[in-house]
Amino acid sequence: MKTEKEIIELREKLLKAKETLKKMSDNLYSDDMLNGALMTLDLILEGESHYLELKQTFRWDIRQKTTNKTLEKMTMKTIAGFLNSDGGRLVIGVSDDKSIY
Repeated sequence: MKTEKEIIELREKLLKAKETLKKMSDNLYSDDMLNGALMTLDLILEGESHYLELKQTFRWDIRQKTTNKTLEKMTMKTIAGFLNSDGGRLVIGVSDDKSIY
């Protein structure tokens, strides 16, 4: 589990890695991967909003250590809500307090 402070530190390391890669090579694939990772970390740091939902898991109940149909239903409702509105982003693997699992 990563805390918000650890996420910020990870983001800074990714930025440094991106600069190092630029100096070493013009490999666009690596650059695109780092840009995607940075964009995801930025979303996590912004926190939930009308267009962003953070879910710890899709259907695995961490406390009960079993699948949970209610969690799955809530996630599907989020997806349906985004599809029926202006869209949005769903990040699975991140809890409401921005901890990464």
